[in-house]
Amino acid sequence: MKSGYILPLDGLRAIAILLVLVFHLDHGLLPGGFIGVDIFFVISGFIITRNILAQREEGTFSFAEFYKRRLVRLFPASAVTVMATLLGAMLIYGPETVAQVGRTALYALLSVANIWFWLNSGYFDNVSSQNPLLHMWSLSVEEQYYLLWPALLACLSLLPGRKTVWLGAIFLVGLAGAWWWSAVDPSGAFYMMPARIFQFAIGAALATVANRPSNIMGGLSLIAGFGLMGISAVVANGEQYNFFVAAVIPTFGAAFAILGLQYKIGEVLLGNMVMRAIGLRAYSIYLVHWPMVVFAGTLFGPNRSLAANFALFVLCLIAGDVLYRMVEKPLRLPSRASVTRRDFSALRLSVTLLMLAAGLTVSAHVWALNKSGVAPRPLTIASVNEANAPASDSAALFWSHAETESIAAQTGRLWKERNAELMYEAGCQLGHKAPYSDYPEDICLLVGTLGPKYLIVGDSLSTEARVALGSVIPIDKIAMAGTSGCLPEYPEPGWDNRSAGCQQLNNNRFEWVVSGDYSAVILTANWRWINETRFKTMIGYLKEHDVTVIVMGPRPAFSEGIPGILSSIAGKQAADNLEPYLSYDFREKSKELQKALEASGLDYIYVPWGEMLCPDVCRAYLPTGELAYLDNIHIAPSVSHWLGTQISSKYGAKIKQKLKL
Repeated sequence: MKSGYILPLDGLRAIAILLVLVFHLDHGLLPGGFIGVDIFFVISGFIITRNILAQREEGTFSFAEFYKRRLVRLFPASAVTVMATLLGAMLIYGPETVAQVGRTALYALLSVANIWFWLNSGYFDNVSSQNPLLHMWSLSVEEQYYLLWPALLACLSLLPGRKTVWLGAIFLVGLAGAWWWSAVDPSGAFYMMPARIFQFAIGAALATVANRPSNIMGGLSLIAGFGLMGISAVVANGEQYNFFVAAVIPTFGAAFAILGLQYKIGEVLLGNMVMRAIGLRAYSIYLVHWPMVVFAGTLFGPNRSLAANFALFVLCLIAGDVLYRMVEKPLRLPSRASVTRRDFSALRLSVTLLMLAAGLTVSAHVWALNKSGVAPRPLTIASVNEANAPASDSAALFWSHAETESIAAQTGRLWKERNAELMYEAGCQLGHKAPYSDYPEDICLLVGTLGPKYLIVGDSLSTEARVALGSVIPIDKIAMAGTSGCLPEYPEPGWDNRSAGCQQLNNNRFEWVVSGDYSAVILTANWRWINETRFKTMIGYLKEHDVTVIVMGPRPAFSEGIPGILSSIAGKQAADNLEPYLSYDFREKSKELQKALEASGLDYIYVPWGEMLCPDVCRAYLPTGELAYLDNIHIAPSVSHWLGTQISSKYGAKIKQKLKL
C-alpha cells in the first residue's frame, strides 16, 4: 500500500473546521456544525491507518518513531495555545475562573481533558461551553486513539483473514456500544474515546480498501457524502442531541466523501488552492478559534451582529495561520522514518514547549490562589445609604464597598443556602444523571398529607419556584417532582440527552398530574428549549383532564455564569446591565407562551417571573444589594424569597381565589 498524499483530503478537513467555526460563532446559523469533529475523527482513522500499514509493508514502521512524530506533530501547537489561553484568562478573568482554566489546561496537557469534562459537565451546557479550553477534549480523544491504535493494528496482522473484515467488525461493535452508551450516559458517549472508536474504525477500514474509484461511483459517493454531512449539519441539535443524526449520519457522510475524494469533481471542489490552504491550517485554526470566541463572548456578550461574527471569523483564520506558520509547519517532520539532527531539534523543542506550558499552568494556579478573596462584596442597603450610593445602581453596589469576599466564596455560600432549602436535600430534585430509584415518592409527593396539595413539575428551577410560591401557598402543601435539565413535556420526547431517570420521572409525573390527587399543578422550567408546538401539546393534555395550572414563565438565561462575568474585567459594566449576555429573548418567549395559554382554554394562572427579575433591564444584584444569579440561570435563596414577595403582592389574591385558599 502506498501512502501518497491525497490533496483533496485537505479540502475535507477544511469543511470540518469551517462547520465547527461557524457553529461556535453562532449556533443559529448551523445548529449541527459540531459534527465537524466527527468528520475529523473519521479522517484521522483513515490517515493514521493508511500511513501505518504502508510503513509496515515497507518494513519501516517503528512504534518509537510513530509516537515521536505524533508528539512533534500535535503537542507544540497545543502547548502554545494553552499558554496563550492561560495568559489571556489571567488578563480577563478573576482568580477562580483562572484556576478553573488552569485545571483544564493540566488535563489537556495530560491528554485526558475529555475525561475531565465527562466527569464534571456536558459539552452543550453553559458550565462547560464557556471554558476557553473546552475544545481540547477532542484532541485528548485523538491522542488516546493514537496511543492505542498502532498496537491494535499489529495484533490484527496476526489474525487470519483480511484487516478490512476485522476493522469492519470493530466498527460494528463500536457503533453498537456507542449507541447503547448514548442511551444510558449521553455525556460519556459524547466525550469518551471508546464511544468514538467506530468513527476511527470506519476511516481505518477505508484505508485498507480505498483505491481510485470509477468516475461514476466516485461522483455518486462524493455527492452522498456531502448530502449526509449537510443534512446532519442542519438538522442535528446539541440541546436535543440525537445520536443517529449527530454522530452516525456524519460518520457515514465523511466515509462516503473519502471514497469519492479522488474523483475529478472531488479534486476540483476539495483539492483547489483555497480549500487546501484552509485544510492545511485546520488543526491550528481549531486550536485558536475557541479561546477567541469565548474571550469575545465574555468581553462583549454572545449576541454579536453578523458583521462582528464575520470579523471574528476572519481573525480566527488569521490567528490560525500565524500558529501554523510559526509553530506547526516548522516542526512538521518529513514523511520518512529516519533520525536526523532536525528530528532531534523538533523533539527537543516540543518537550520544551510542553514543560513551559506545564510551568505556566502551575503558575496560573499559584496566581489564582494568591489573588483569591479580593473581589469586592455587594453592599447591604444600609451600607449603600451610608455610602450615599443609589440603591438601584448595581454597579455602585458592587464596586464601591471596601469589605471584600471572593466571588467564588460568596457564590459557594449561597449555593449551600440554596441546597439547604426544604425538599431539596430530601432528593425531590434529582440530579441530571440520577436514576429514578433515587426519587423518594412518599416524601416528595406528600403521600398521606391531609387536605389539598399542589405539585410542582419542573427542572432544576423547581426548588426556586417552591420557595417563591411559599409566600402564597402553604409550603408544606407543595409537592415536588423536579429533575435537573429535564424539561417537563408530554409526551416524553425520549431524546438521547435526556437521562433514563429524567424520562421515567417525566412519564410518571404527568400521570400524577392528571390523577386528581392534586388541586393544581405548577409548571416551571427553562422554557427556552420548548417550542410552541410541544408546549401546546402539553397544555392540551392538561386541558383534557381539567387540570388547574400555575405556569411560571420564562426566566433570563445567560451565555455564561454571572459570577464569572462579574469577576472579569467586564464585570463593572456588566453588573448593572446583563442584557448583552442574554442567551435568548425571554420576554418574547413569555409572550409566545401566554398566547398559547390564552388560546388553549386551560384553567391557568401565569406568573411572569422573568419580567419581575428584569423589570426594565437585567442586573446582577437586587435593589437590596443581594447577588441575584449563582450561575447562568439559577438564583440565590434570598432572590427566591424576594420574588415571593413580588408574587404575593401582584398575584397573591388571584392565586388564592383560584385555588380557594
